Amino acid sequence: MPPKKQTDIVDSLYSKIDKLLGNEGEYLMRSASVICAAYAYHRGVLPSTAFTYVRIYETQENPMFDKAHPKALEHLKTLHDMSKDIQEKKIKQFCFALCEHGDANNTVEALRFNFDYDDAAMDILLPNATNVRISTKWDFAEDLCEVLKRVRLICSYLAALPRGITSFILIQYRKKPEQLLKDFKYLNNYDLDKMQALPLARLPCESHNVQMTVEIRSKFFDVAPDDIRKDLERGLNETEEDGDDSNDSTPLS
Repeated sequence: MPPKKQTDIVDSLYSKIDKLLGNEGEYLMRSASVICAAYAYHRGVLPSTAFTYVRIYETQENPMFDKAHPKALEHLKTLHDMSKDIQEKKIKQFCFALCEHGDANNTVEALRFNFDYDDAAMDILLPNATNVRISTKWDFAEDLCEVLKRVRLICSYLAALPRGITSFILIQYRKKPEQLLKDFKYLNNYDLDKMQALPLARLPCESHNVQMTVEIRSKFFDVAPDDIRKDLERGLNETEEDGDDSNDSTPLS
């Protein structure tokens, strides 16, 4: 199946500024689903059949969860179902996590998505990460592509995962929800802080005073995270320079 047209993918991810108000949660979770898919793909968590490959901005073959695959569909549905609670500022954080032997209490690695609803947080950039702009569609697309490059490069520094790894989503609410969704358990006491971490991205929504920050936490860093961070910035710069020779023209908005 050929990749979808670039504009189709970007338009499906990006909320135009005049349509963002009231839909910030959906925008953030669409972005989160692409980041989670890239991570799952590069860590080999799911089979290749769980992904469809698309073009985003000037990069091709970006993995996205394929609705035709049961596990990918499960992840997509969970992420989508969180949109309303984020819009209502109920969720503190969630993790796209990996555990051994299907035991959520034995989490070994995770992408952690934190939500900050404080007015003051809107002006604070996340160091050593991609601060995604939403001022225009192409600013957003360019920054999202850099986030996906960060995911790919960081995964290349992580040791291979052991067998028997399962992917799942952990959700932490700011307070216990009045009603639990069917077949979901909300674990409010899990702790990933003992794992080494690297920041990935910050996605702000000033119209709703909410920002989403993303980091990876893992027990499988082969190299000290600070050394990875330095190599990562060099790798991103080199990729940028290589891209200067591309024959792709910048799309018109």
